[in-house]
Amino acid sequence: QYQQRRANDVARGNAGRLLITEGVTDCIAATQAGLTCFSPVTTSFSNADVQKLLAITSAAERVVICNDNDVLPDGRSPGLEGAIKTAKVFSDAGRSAYVAVLPREEKVTKVDICSFLKDNKGPALKQVLDKAKDALSFALDKFDVKGGNTPTQDDIDKILSMIAPR
Repeated sequence: QYQQRRANDVARGNAGRLLITEGVTDCIAATQAGLTCFSPVTTSFSNADVQKLLAITSAAERVVICNDNDVLPDGRSPGLEGAIKTAKVFSDAGRSAYVAVLPREEKVTKVDICSFLKDNKGPALKQVLDKAKDALSFALDKFDVKGGNTPTQDDIDKILSMIAPR
């Protein structure tokens, strides 16, 4: 029910910038910090969910996705990977979405909006969101070739799938 109220606010056009979070508690924390926000509570969307997501966000001037910044022992970052997948939903529909990344110290394995706001105030979160990049730029920045990082074929395929029409 909480999510539906947030979605209704957005659908009525009460959002210049709409923040999409990974979890409900992150959504509540962001809302308490003064942001218009909702959480689909997933990073994998069915076709029906995609249509709902696109409808809910249609009145927003700017959609920013800010999932958990987490890293697993195998090196994967499921929150950031989910943010890219969510941004692709918008790209496939001919719309833009931006990905924001919460700062995370190297020894910390996970930062979400709740934990970020425990140590920071709402304006700090707004600064993070202001730095959000479109999904393609975000994905390309992940591969700092000049710094010695070389994308794998899987990484290249993911980037190409983001820009290639469905």
